[in-house]
Amino acid sequence: MDGKAECWHFSAMEIVPRFFLYGEAGDATDAHFLHIETIPHRSRPHGWHIAPHRHPGLLQLLLAERGGGAAQLDGQERDFAAPALFLLPAGAIHGYSFHPGTDGWVLSIALPWAAELLAEGSLPEAALLLALEPRALAAHRVPQRFAELAEEFAAHRPGRSLALAAQLRLLLVALARLRAERPEGGLAVHPDAQAFARFRALVEQWYREARPMADYERALGLSGKRLAALCHAAAGRTPLQILNARRAAEARRGLRYSTLSVAEIGYGLGFRDPAYFSRFFRRMTGLTPGQARREGRGA
Repeated sequence: MDGKAECWHFSAMEIVPRFFLYGEAGDATDAHFLHIETIPHRSRPHGWHIAPHRHPGLLQLLLAERGGGAAQLDGQERDFAAPALFLLPAGAIHGYSFHPGTDGWVLSIALPWAAELLAEGSLPEAALLLALEPRALAAHRVPQRFAELAEEFAAHRPGRSLALAAQLRLLLVALARLRAERPEGGLAVHPDAQAFARFRALVEQWYREARPMADYERALGLSGKRLAALCHAAAGRTPLQILNARRAAEARRGLRYSTLSVAEIGYGLGFRDPAYFSRFFRRMTGLTPGQARREGRGA
């Protein structure tokens, strides 16, 4: 991919390129993958133009601190001027034509980790563009949070994983507070993206219950084939994989931050058989529940 688009518009999801990071093949293998870089680092080599594309499995946040340009988010074109914040769920189709010299940050987070953080209401289910006031941006220290996260990301010091997790949570809290002050900042999105957002909302509502996927299909008014197509287009996963990733993320949180037993955590997520829950957790994370608990406590 050379970063140049034939046009801004697209007529089918299949023609929109999928990337791990823009212009890079591959997929996130680490459930806690995180990457942060400046806007010029990725966009300057492509003539400040990023063609419409998507990242199944990654959630992205882009902060424009200086400059501006035009953005396409799920088929809608929007002009923007800094300071502005883009919040892009996994699979959202997005592209940019930046004014030369535009600066800021691009943060990418693996979907399993994003799902864990979504439980705290810190991130949107649908694409958002927020035009920000410089005073509000400074009051919540958002540019500093991005810069501190980037500095920790690049340093590779002892305790890096814990420090990155802490810095990321501080950044997301700051962004959640900004969003709370700007409830009108939502961006209307493509109907397919809205349907996927409704599915994710149901996952958040029901992931602790042992519901069959047919319940989700009935609640959404979608066939199993249609729901599978939406999930594949938006996140590169099946509906069951998305549900299981959410359950595994919550299980990991319970093991790291609670004193509940493995059986109690599994029961709280709809698993009646502790042995089956342990097998499920290992299949999803590559760790036994005991290993995850020890890892979370630094043992």
